[in-house]
Amino acid sequence: MLKKLLSKFKKEKKVENVVEEKNVIIAIHGFGLRRTKEFDNFKLWHEQEIVVFPIYDLENKEDCVASTWIKRCEQRIEHYIEQGYTIQLIGFSMGGVIATHLASKYKIERLFLLAPAFDYLNIVNIVSSVKNKVMFDEKAHKHKMPSNFTSCFMEVVKTCKDSIEYVTCPICIVHGYNDEVIPLRSSLSAYKRIQHDNKQLFIINEGKHRMMLNEHTAWETYQIFKLFMQKSIVDYNVENIENK
Repeated sequence: MLKKLLSKFKKEKKVENVVEEKNVIIAIHGFGLRRTKEFDNFKLWHEQEIVVFPIYDLENKEDCVASTWIKRCEQRIEHYIEQGYTIQLIGFSMGGVIATHLASKYKIERLFLLAPAFDYLNIVNIVSSVKNKVMFDEKAHKHKMPSNFTSCFMEVVKTCKDSIEYVTCPICIVHGYNDEVIPLRSSLSAYKRIQHDNKQLFIINEGKHRMMLNEHTAWETYQIFKLFMQKSIVDYNVENIENK
């Protein structure tokens, strides 16, 4: 009887000592007025919370230093690392390039890139895209994109774009075939530059730049994201799949 009680006590003690693993998904937004709103559908559909934060201040025209934008992202990653979190990253457009930099500098479990802006058609397209979005959402936005932010966008891309060669975690890239802002070649080239095999590139037929918000591509894009985060694609465990 005493042995049974001791055995039960040891088992309970072992359970108490198990530290619950903490996971967080952090999203880095792109260049434009929507900022964190780009991820609204993903946040709505995904069971786990997705942390999104503004990289720049639309109310402050002086907030146009590329290193400051990047530093804000680094500080957010460092905060969660200090709290003992395992981090998964999402990056959209400019945010995809920044996320790549973060994954090359910090321990990131998985990296999901949406239309990453390693290469862009030309800066006129970027500015035009932002202006068109302003016209479309003029009632929803009380701010305008400061004109001097465009050069900051270019500097961010220039600073971070080579980081893709130094990322060691699994990477999934999704790009729209009809992206009118960031050409498909941006992701095709980046994919080739990844120095390991735990990678996958998905091309969304008829997909445009804002795939996460487009009614025709948002759900398909999310499903790829979900499968990637569940490790069902890219660096997956065959035994786990067979046992399901």
